Amino acid sequence: MLKVPITQLVQSIRSISYRDVRIDVGEQLQLIEQSTQANTMQTVLIQSEEDDEVEEPRPTPLPVEQIAHVSPRAAVLYVWSIVEKETEDLLQVISKSAHTGESQKIGSLKKHHVLDAPLLKMFVDLKRLYEHVAAEAYVQVTPSEALRYCELCERIRYHLTLNEKKHRH
Repeated sequence: MLKVPITQLVQSIRSISYRDVRIDVGEQLQLIEQSTQANTMQTVLIQSEEDDEVEEPRPTPLPVEQIAHVSPRAAVLYVWSIVEKETEDLLQVISKSAHTGESQKIGSLKKHHVLDAPLLKMFVDLKRLYEHVAAEAYVQVTPSEALRYCELCERIRYHLTLNEKKHRH
């Protein structure tokens, strides 16, 4: 008699707490989206005025939508790995040296004006959320949350692509 209601209850759990750690992917994504929504529009408008020939980011190699529906967790891990690789590639071009530590990468992104303050905060927040998803097996990610995460990563990739284009020319 209780099998169906309990199953529905377990599937609807969006946050789990263990000791002092509480993770809610949907809530974290909403905070990231809210903190960057207004600033991103302003940045896009400014950059479109500066450069009429804005290139799109390189296409994501695999269809993220399909991955997100099969394994939302895998989609988050996959897309962030692309952002990491593109960040490392760009920083290699800009500074001609490898960036081993996370604080060193973030410092370089800031120093070379690759990402403005709101986008840099979004980068750090997305990285932190990725780390939670990667490290904690109990953190649940829905397909729609994975797609939202991927969309936010695409914003970062867009700006990385802009900067790569500027530094290669």
